[in-house]
Amino acid sequence: LSTISHSQGFFIDAQSSGSVVFKESHKSTSATSFEKTTNGLNLPLEIEITSEVNNYKDYSYLSTTQNASNNFEQSLDQRKLFNMIPNYSPSIYFISDDSVDLCHNYVSSVSSNIIPVHTKIGNYAHGNYNLSFKNLDPFMIGSCITLEDLHSGDIIDLREDSSYSFTS
Repeated sequence: LSTISHSQGFFIDAQSSGSVVFKESHKSTSATSFEKTTNGLNLPLEIEITSEVNNYKDYSYLSTTQNASNNFEQSLDQRKLFNMIPNYSPSIYFISDDSVDLCHNYVSSVSSNIIPVHTKIGNYAHGNYNLSFKNLDPFMIGSCITLEDLHSGDIIDLREDSSYSFTS
């Protein structure tokens, strides 16, 4: 990392102790956009969970690349940081095949994938919830994307309906 964009936020997932040093020279003085793409094809699939219970919401993101696997890959995937008030808020996340909770998951773009999406609903926040899937049109064009609710057995074709409601 050599330049930090104006108003940019980031998280460092440390696997061991040590220190990180930021210098004034690492900051950018312009409000440059640092986006990887402008065509939308490389946007991740965004999954948002909201409820009628309160205003809390959560997000998870799914991206693809040819060399990804369904295991945790430190160079691609991001671990899930759960909300600081878990009794009142929902969480949505993926679990990798090697049992790591992820908020941003990369999967292979050249093979079929079964991607477990999990939700946790706070003990004091039971009620009606909605999952919204954004950036579906440009995501893995030509692929079939379905959601299976393992509790109810419902299977939803997300190419036809980009949201799913359930009761906790």
